[in-house]
Amino acid sequence: AALDDRRALQVPGVLKVVNLEDAVAVIADGYWQARKGLDALEVEWAMNGLEDIDQVHIFGRFATALDTVEAEGNGTTEVSVGDVDAALAGAARQFTAEYRVPYLAHASMEPMNCTVWLRDGQCDVWTGTQNPLGVRGGVADILELDAEQVHVHNFYLGGAFGRRFVDDYALQAARVAKAMPGVPVKVIWSREEDTRQDRYRPAVTSRFRGGLDAAGQLVAWRNIYVDKHEPAEAPLIPYAVPNRVIKHVSIQTHVPFGVWRSVDHSQHAFFTESFIDELAVAAEQDPYQFRRGLLAAAPRHRKVLDAAAEAADWGAPKPAGTGRGIARIFEGQLSLGRPPPDYGDSDWRQVVVRVAPGLADKQMVRQLVEGRRNGQRFSLSELMKIYESRNDYQFRQTAPLPHIHSVESGNGLNQPAINRARRERLVMNYVEANGSITRGEAAELCQIDSTKASILLRRLRDQGRLRMEGSRRTAVYFKA
Repeated sequence: AALDDRRALQVPGVLKVVNLEDAVAVIADGYWQARKGLDALEVEWAMNGLEDIDQVHIFGRFATALDTVEAEGNGTTEVSVGDVDAALAGAARQFTAEYRVPYLAHASMEPMNCTVWLRDGQCDVWTGTQNPLGVRGGVADILELDAEQVHVHNFYLGGAFGRRFVDDYALQAARVAKAMPGVPVKVIWSREEDTRQDRYRPAVTSRFRGGLDAAGQLVAWRNIYVDKHEPAEAPLIPYAVPNRVIKHVSIQTHVPFGVWRSVDHSQHAFFTESFIDELAVAAEQDPYQFRRGLLAAAPRHRKVLDAAAEAADWGAPKPAGTGRGIARIFEGQLSLGRPPPDYGDSDWRQVVVRVAPGLADKQMVRQLVEGRRNGQRFSLSELMKIYESRNDYQFRQTAPLPHIHSVESGNGLNQPAINRARRERLVMNYVEANGSITRGEAAELCQIDSTKASILLRRLRDQGRLRMEGSRRTAVYFKA
């Protein structure tokens, strides 16, 4: 960034302007003085053409990629059972659907902030982070200290939902504090900056094609979608469809994405269960019985579904102006924070959510299962507008959390770790495309801290898949 800081330095209370190249910081006696100084800066940012690409354009790229997969039969196959093409050709009726979810900012209650105090060869860090060891290692790298010289004081997160797993704000605070050693420096992102610099939940498009026979039985299932993340099983289904194919295609975008509570389950559960509902309606079958018939070989899922139907008094007449729905969701989804089905403005007297937590703390389940009846959606272009991001993300009163019923049917509540093999594939694909990779690039690519990135790269080196040139922080890895 090119900047003129003369007016900013004249603002009372402003002590220093720090040009980090990819960001500009104003150090002042207090937050208000720093904001006034920041407003007085004249900054010219380097442009690369990507600033004109919005979410509409990205969804257009997704559509083109999915069209190609449908026409040419390529893409990465995750599941292939039976002969889907023949089953669809022989089906009495075919149905298609496409679902899209936008980029979403975490919009944590407390914007990103971090205090760093560098003095006497030691560094203290005060922040809320989901990755304290990563913060410790990253700050040590930036300040050229040993990890033992960095002390992280971790506080309540102020809302995180995965956003504070990425330690960019803490590392930025260390870079700013490096410019003024000896005094504690607190970096605070404004709400606008927090929204614009988020690591968004990815936008996804998912297409389905299903076939019903003359008796209304589901005989074919084809699902292709854009970009696979974690956990790997999110798009898979327990329904006993005799002919099914699930594929994905990878599309690179410039939008940074990060961890979102429940990760891909929050998207694929919506896709899958919505299409099942549409097929049930087309087959003129009750959505509960339609699902139940497809779960004959999945007794655990069927048990949870039956319990939910019983608790909801399924089949009884509904009062005027009310609605009723049911969905089969992976046992990991609700227990990891996947919200219950959203029925909009339906006049519910009670929502019953059935999860399969196994021998888990039921109070923990109650706390994790959250309703989002009043949620809002925003396009990427809206998120990029400072004023609108400040005013659109408003706290809204929500209905009281409904009573949560638990059915113990195996499995627990721990969030699955990102697959190690997946990280290794990401690194090797990156090296194949770019020729080399550094520890920082590996950490960014795999959304892990620098220490874990070093371990990952050394493991690939020891396996003979990568070779290393240089040492420690300057090491660069090439394909062996």
